[in-house]
Amino acid sequence: MTKMTVLVMLVWAFVPTASASRWCYKCGLGYGEEPDCTTFVNSGSWIAFRQEFPDDYLCVKVVNAWNTSDESKALRGGARGSTVSGFPHKVGCWSNKKSYVLTCYCDTNFCNDAPALLSPSRDLAHTTIIIVLLSLLLVLSTFTSRL
Repeated sequence: MTKMTVLVMLVWAFVPTASASRWCYKCGLGYGEEPDCTTFVNSGSWIAFRQEFPDDYLCVKVVNAWNTSDESKALRGGARGSTVSGFPHKVGCWSNKKSYVLTCYCDTNFCNDAPALLSPSRDLAHTTIIIVLLSLLLVLSTFTSRL
């Protein structure tokens, strides 16, 4: 082997490779001295809240469905990509009327950082109101242009 080949092999051996993992923020789970998510949101740096999970995990944020801005009751962390029954979790936010929580799954690193969430029903209500108002404006403008 030439000196150049040996040098290239040595350099290649120490080059870090991408690991198969998912990075999420973790808080509010109540283990040991782990901080609640209010501390996370108010923190100047979120480095201490980073947690590495296997690549088949999703980042997750769980909040009270009635008060999605209450970070003191929020949970952040990682979850297996499928349920115990084997059904895959879908990326997005889902609520359950029996448990009154809004659970959001996402599949990119540090995607569970949002400090507040709107419930899907409120988003739908806002969208519906906007569509109705725009429709009324269209009807009104059509009616006034004929006068």
